[in-house]
Amino acid sequence: IVITPQEARVSVSQEVTVGVMVNNATQLSEAVLSLAYDPALLEFRRATEGELMGRDGLSTSFVSSTNPSTGLVDVRIKRLADKRGINGSGTLFSLVFSGKEAGASPLAFKEGHLLTPIEGALAVNLARGQVTVQ
Repeated sequence: IVITPQEARVSVSQEVTVGVMVNNATQLSEAVLSLAYDPALLEFRRATEGELMGRDGLSTSFVSSTNPSTGLVDVRIKRLADKRGINGSGTLFSLVFSGKEAGASPLAFKEGHLLTPIEGALAVNLARGQVTVQ
């Protein structure tokens, strides 16, 4: 799972979008991810579903929540009535932040699970990112 761009820049009071992508998934049916950021430097605005999980027309459930005091965003995306999963690479979701104070905020996954339709776990490598507020 990668964050793109890996290093982003934003001005104070401006918005920046980062994508969370998966590469070469096989039978992916559900993703449960928690991403930490520095709440002193960034304000979380919104999460939007990417194209990967519904690429073949299957309905999905997309839920996100945030704790702005601790700087944690939780996202769960699941393919509904899925028996085979989706294969390939693409965007799971995008996160939009606005800059609050100058500095460099790491974007680090605290939790990351990718599951198959029978809830078998897929191997996951979690990459880090960074947003620099100018």
